[in-house]
Amino acid sequence: MSTLKKETGGDWLKDIKELSLTRMINQAERELNPNHYQLSGEAKKRLRWLYLLYSEQAGNVTVAANKIGITRPWLSAIKSAFERRESRAPSKVPTPKTN
Repeated sequence: MSTLKKETGGDWLKDIKELSLTRMINQAERELNPNHYQLSGEAKKRLRWLYLLYSEQAGNVTVAANKIGITRPWLSAIKSAFERRESRAPSKVPTPKTN
């Protein structure tokens, strides 16, 4: 442990936590966004919430909401929208006219 402490400057526990968070974020994006769509920061945050809900809490909205620090109705609404695969993107995009 002393060599690990010397190599990381004594913040080895903080480094491990950050690495775990980064790994969880990457896995959430890989599983919930398999087509690699460009997502806003807010959308990425909600994907992380859904990943925590489904992978760590087995779909228990109340426990996941308490762990995340948001209200249960809000997480429930996000979960419902995700399960319906609702998108706020337009379904039809007009094609530009060429002269």
